[in-house]
Amino acid sequence: WNTQQTIYNNVGNNFKKVNNYNSTNMRKIITLLYLFFLSSTVQIIAQVSNVLINLNNPNSIAISGNELFFSSWDGTISKFNLSENNPEIEVIVSNLPLYSLGSIALNGNYLYYSLVIPGQIFRININENSPTHELVAENVRYADNIVFSNNLLFFTNSGANYSNYQKISKIDINDPTFPVIN
Repeated sequence: WNTQQTIYNNVGNNFKKVNNYNSTNMRKIITLLYLFFLSSTVQIIAQVSNVLINLNNPNSIAISGNELFFSSWDGTISKFNLSENNPEIEVIVSNLPLYSLGSIALNGNYLYYSLVIPGQIFRININENSPTHELVAENVRYADNIVFSNNLLFFTNSGANYSNYQKISKIDINDPTFPVIN
C-alpha cells in the first residue's frame, strides 16, 4: 500500500507540476495571441501635413517633376515648386469662368483642363511663358476627372442627371482633330 501511495503521490506531484507548467505557458500563449490580434486590428493613420494653406477652393491637382499644378474655383490654374520650403504660387492661367474648372491632367508638356460648363476641354503647353489655350473638345458638358493612359485622354460626364451625360469618354490626342470617342 505504501508503495502504491508513494507512486500515486509522485504521479500526482508530477501531474501538478506538468499541469502548472501547461497553465503558465497557456496564459503566455493566450496573451501573445490577444496582443497579435489587437495589433492587427489597430489602424495606423498617416500623419497629414499641409503643403499650402489659405487657397481659394483648390479642386484638382497634377504633378510634373517638382512642380505641383492646381486648379481653383476662382478660375485660375497655378503651380508651385514642391522642393521649396516656402513655395511661391505662380498663376499660369487666369480669367476662366468662375466655378467652372473641372479637372486638370498632365501629359508630356501639356496641361489639360476641363470647363465643366460650357463643356470644353483645353490644353496649354506648360513650357511656354504665355501659353495658348488650344481647344481639344467641346460639347462635353460636365467633363470632369481627366486621366491619361498613353495618348488617350479619358474623362467622365457625370454632373447631370441626363442619360447622355452619364458616361466615360475618351479622346485620342494624337489625332489632330481630337475626336471624342464615346
